[in-house]
Formats: sequence, structure tokens, C-alpha cells
Amino acid sequence: MRIALRSAAFLISLALVALWLGFLHATFAGSAGGVPAPGAFVVTLMFAGVALAGGIAALKDVPVGVAISGGVSLVPVGLYLSLFPPTRWITLLDAALLLIGILLIRSATVSPPEPPESPDSDRPPSI
Repeated sequence: MRIALRSAAFLISLALVALWLGFLHATFAGSAGGVPAPGAFVVTLMFAGVALAGGIAALKDVPVGVAISGGVSLVPVGLYLSLFPPTRWITLLDAALLLIGILLIRSATVSPPEPPESPDSDRPPSI
């Protein structure tokens, strides 16, 4: 199940990168003179990088990185973009990345460390 979740997180991150690049193209095409505000360029590349970092975290099996990348991209910009129909997919995929990261964290099994074995394991410890 972890491999399927990690694969889904990676594919979602690739889709997010493609959507952010499409958003960048739309801001260039829809602006007067073909040059949008500099903030649109910076925000788009920054959140595409965050999505790519989430995909790399999914490949390297770092579930906290997947959850953080989903949460960071969802809260400031993803929720705002949910108000506009063409960009709702960004919000949904950000939420899915956050959910997959949380599921990966919850599915991680951590076993307690085993005590070291000594050659004198039959004798009681000396005080």
C-alpha cells in the first residue's frame, strides 16, 4: 500500500508542476503586452518547486516532506485558487498530496530498538 501511495503522490506532484506551468502560460497569454506582474512569475515557479519537492520526497519515502509540501502549497495559495474554476484542480491536488502525506505518516511502523546482546547474558547485571 505504501508503494501505491508514494506513486500516487509522485504522479500528483508531476500533475501539479504541469498545472502551475499552465497557470504561468495563462498569466502570460492573458496579460496586456504579454508581460504579467512579476509576482505571478515568482509565485508560480515557487509553488511548482514545492510540488516537485513533494514528488521527490515521495520517491525517497519521506512522508513528512510529502505532507509539508501539500500543506504549504494548499494553505496560502491553493485555497485562494479554489475560488476560480480554471484553477480548482490545483487546490484538489494540493489537498490530495497533503492527505497522502498524512496517510504515509500514519502507516509508518516504527519498532522499538532491540537491546544489545552481551556474551554474559545469563548472569544478572552487577551493581
